[in-house]
Amino acid sequence: MKKVYLHTFHVVSIVLSFCCFLAIDTSLVFAQDSLSVSTSDSTKIPYLSMAADSLAPADSVHHTSRIHKSTSVDMDTTLYYDARIIDIRVPERITYLVGNAVVKYKTMTLNAEKITVNWNNNELVAEGIPDTTWKFDPQTGDSLADVKWRGTPVVSEKGQTMNGFQMYYNFKSAKARVIRGRSKYDNGNYYGESMKKVGKEIINISNGYFTSCENEDNPHFHFGSRRIKVIPKDKVIAKPVVLYLGHIPVGIIPFAVFPNKTGRQSGLVIPSYGQSHDEGRFIRGLGYYWAPSDYYDARGLVDYYDLSGWLLRGDLNYAKRYVLNGKLSGSYTQKLFTNGTEKKRWDLVVRHNHTINPTMTLRVDGKFISDDTYYKDYTPNLTERLNREIRSNATFSKNWRDQRMNMSVNLSHVRDIDDKRTTLTLPQMSFSVSQRKLFGDNSRSGSSAGSQKDHWYNAIYYNYSNSLTNNEVRYDKNVDSTLASSSRRNTLTRYWDHRGGLSFNAPQKVLGILNIGLSTNVISRMYDRYHRNTFNYETNTVEIDTVQGFAAKTTFSTSVNTSTKIYGYVEPNIGKVKAIRHVITPNVRFSYAPDFSDPKWGYVDEFQDINGKAIKASRFTESVSGSESKSMSISLENLFQMKTMDGEKEKKFDIFALNSSTNYNFTADKNKWSSIGSSIRSSALRKLNMNISMTHDWYRYEDNRRTNKIMLLEDKPLLKRQFLRLTNFRVSTSFRLQGKSKASDTTKRTKESAFTEGEQVTLSDDGNVMPRDEYLNQTFSEDEDRFDPEAQFSGSDISWRANISLEYNLNKSNPDNPNRTFYMNLSGAEIQLTKNWRINYSARYDLKDSKLINHSFAFYRAMHCWEARFDWRPSGIGAPYFYFRINVRSPQLKDLKYEKRGGRNSVIRY
Repeated sequence: MKKVYLHTFHVVSIVLSFCCFLAIDTSLVFAQDSLSVSTSDSTKIPYLSMAADSLAPADSVHHTSRIHKSTSVDMDTTLYYDARIIDIRVPERITYLVGNAVVKYKTMTLNAEKITVNWNNNELVAEGIPDTTWKFDPQTGDSLADVKWRGTPVVSEKGQTMNGFQMYYNFKSAKARVIRGRSKYDNGNYYGESMKKVGKEIINISNGYFTSCENEDNPHFHFGSRRIKVIPKDKVIAKPVVLYLGHIPVGIIPFAVFPNKTGRQSGLVIPSYGQSHDEGRFIRGLGYYWAPSDYYDARGLVDYYDLSGWLLRGDLNYAKRYVLNGKLSGSYTQKLFTNGTEKKRWDLVVRHNHTINPTMTLRVDGKFISDDTYYKDYTPNLTERLNREIRSNATFSKNWRDQRMNMSVNLSHVRDIDDKRTTLTLPQMSFSVSQRKLFGDNSRSGSSAGSQKDHWYNAIYYNYSNSLTNNEVRYDKNVDSTLASSSRRNTLTRYWDHRGGLSFNAPQKVLGILNIGLSTNVISRMYDRYHRNTFNYETNTVEIDTVQGFAAKTTFSTSVNTSTKIYGYVEPNIGKVKAIRHVITPNVRFSYAPDFSDPKWGYVDEFQDINGKAIKASRFTESVSGSESKSMSISLENLFQMKTMDGEKEKKFDIFALNSSTNYNFTADKNKWSSIGSSIRSSALRKLNMNISMTHDWYRYEDNRRTNKIMLLEDKPLLKRQFLRLTNFRVSTSFRLQGKSKASDTTKRTKESAFTEGEQVTLSDDGNVMPRDEYLNQTFSEDEDRFDPEAQFSGSDISWRANISLEYNLNKSNPDNPNRTFYMNLSGAEIQLTKNWRINYSARYDLKDSKLINHSFAFYRAMHCWEARFDWRPSGIGAPYFYFRINVRSPQLKDLKYEKRGGRNSVIRY
């Protein structure tokens, strides 16, 4: 049963993979059309021109001239021909070009050892000549003739060539025939025992084949057909079509018809096939691609699993340059799972971008699914599977560039899968004015325009925006009662925001060193309804009654920012190092916002319950900020830079950056200082990155809690005093190692890497690495198939490589119970053992517990025109897992393959 199944899929693959055979018509048509054009108007040229020569004898003319040029009133251009011997037989009306014969006409060139033109029959024949050598046979004692043909015809035009044993062309009928023709086109080899041009637009080929194998005489595989008809710019008809491995036929179909046009073409989509542990044998991606216009195309696909069911997928793409583009993508499935349940489910993705004019655009992004677990169950894309929100948006925007104003209208639908909550924004309209000067000419930039200088008040800027929001939150009716509460009730909120701000940046530094900046922001929010709050002393709760009517709330905040820069500079002149610069940037920022929940502002109602406790209730559909904000933030940035000189070449780069920051809350009852956060980052070395982050606390930790005792101010001797307490420390570093063997310096490896299943991969020259699953998520762009788990990425032209990263984290929030983690990641460790063998290994190791978290192996073997890959993951995500594939190396025939997966995760087809 297994053999029948494999044979069936081989036949399907033959049918669809034979699309690559289309290229044979292109090379043949170009060559034959060129030949016919170059000779039909020039058959009389050699005969007439030489017969008119006064030196020619009566019966023949024999020349050894190198270059001849002939023209005629019947030709639209010049014909060039060349040969060692040009023999014109006047009575027989035959011209012989012998010895490196060349005929050039327009862009076509015909080369052959011998070219014969028969004017009586209107026929041109190009062929090679036999070259016989005699070899002594020691077994028989005789000399045996070894005949080889030298100078067989070659036609070339526009970079394409075709070889043949003999070529015939009839000037009058415009019919041509090529015996044993060969051509290369698009990484493939094409052959036909007999190729006949029977009309202006039709070519018949007898016993032809196509292969991507470079062994032309004995290819390891090829597609063959006894009869092929090529109609240029229309279609190719072949019957029958047979797949050969070596000389052994392994599959056949009675006939095949393929479109034969340039550019995008409608036709069948080649499927993939295999076997899943839970869903059985499958065929994926069988369908049809339809391209009726340059402005849109469509594709329909079906996935079939013999144990579970089917999945239909469809895509419609459309685009008009500089105006609009978009895509509609949907799927529908009906599957029967092992638990006996059958579900009919679907999804729809809409994307539309429309540039109405240079100042107006419309963007629509919509995603709709039949149920909350659809992507989790069906898509192999981990980003989609882990995404817990389904978002849809439509945004119209308009800008006035000269006035620096913008307007937008947005509609959105957000579905929270975990909370069973739907948030609708219908609509949100906004209008904004970009920051501009309050006094002075906003068209002038910088501190001056011409001879006019800015005054201090010209440094005052303002901005303004407003937005109208209609927001509705809905919860599913069937939400678990344990989750239901007053905070989870359906709500409808409408308000109109007015936001304005003033900012001031001193045009001149205070005291010559300080930059001062002031800013104030005001938000005025208007509602079409408000809450009428009453207190029920029987239930000891606040009762809320929503009343239609106008209400407004205005809040504001202000801040002052001061900063400066201090420079340090040394010139050590050690080797290539010429200078080192240290830039210190201290920054202090004060900010303030009042407590708008204070009843004096009129935004809340305050009650006292039966116990005398104060209870506040907002008069608006939204809560009001319940605390005063008065804080100071302090930061210190240190940047170390270096300048080197290599001859006359100057290079400047950052060595490392050291930054620290903290915050002081004036309104806090205790622990007014926040922890100090520090970071050190360096990428000075191309193959080494280092990141260190630390958090220090001012306060002592006692009795399993953070106290209010600042250790720096404790009454202890200075040497015994603890200044800060380390609460968190994290260091990560990554570096790349690689090397080349002597052989790799002269023979570059292919860019097509076989290691697509490694646990981690390198993404950039800076040595940064990330998990394979995260990398695969990034490979799914908006235009890619969200149901396809296959992803390809390239290897490198090196003989060995390895990416190593270390991650150490220490958490001492509770100094009595510190928590440590220490991991080492080995990614993309690859070595090329021989010319055709490569091995890849990836692993994640817990250095703290001396435990291997996960690891994977990949083995690759190149076999001339085939390649094989075996991946094995004994532990980790989806383990145990293995994958085996053998396929043709040609990109045209990448789906001519056999593959096998094993594992326990059927969602991603293992």
